[in-house]
Amino acid sequence: MIDRLNISLIGFMGSGKTSVSKRLAYLTDMPIFDTDSEIEKRIGISIEGIFLHYGADFFHKVESEVCLEIMNHSRTIISTGGAAVLNRENAEILRHNSTVFYLQASAEKIKQNIGNDVSRPRLKEDNSIKRIAEILNERQEKYISSAHYIINIDDMGINQVADSVLNFLTIYHRNP
Repeated sequence: MIDRLNISLIGFMGSGKTSVSKRLAYLTDMPIFDTDSEIEKRIGISIEGIFLHYGADFFHKVESEVCLEIMNHSRTIISTGGAAVLNRENAEILRHNSTVFYLQASAEKIKQNIGNDVSRPRLKEDNSIKRIAEILNERQEKYISSAHYIINIDDMGINQVADSVLNFLTIYHRNP
């Protein structure tokens, strides 16, 4: 029996956290707790709107409140926002209450996945590969130190990533 009954997915925006969480939910019959969706529900507007009207500090305050709720979940797939683990307390909550998978992607893969989407606050002005790489470099250490396992998704599809998560859990915990 594993001590961390939740599965948390962390990583940069566009790394496939939402898509992989949906596939995992299908495969495991576990519910999904998407931190960004929960924040939007609470505030009543999109993440982009929250940043625009209330600012980054307010968003991150609500994000931390939502992360605290993870302690109340069991056997849940948790899909986090791209910056959730930049806050040390959020990272500790995730690591303590779940098995954390960092979906690691190159700047090129992220750009491919997000295309020209400018609704993402950190990439609103510039969503070039160069800008993505800069932000990735700033966050890389936090992502790595927050994760129990790292899966490089560059050459994988959603099904392969989900299968990798389940394989890690089966091999290392003997029970997903």
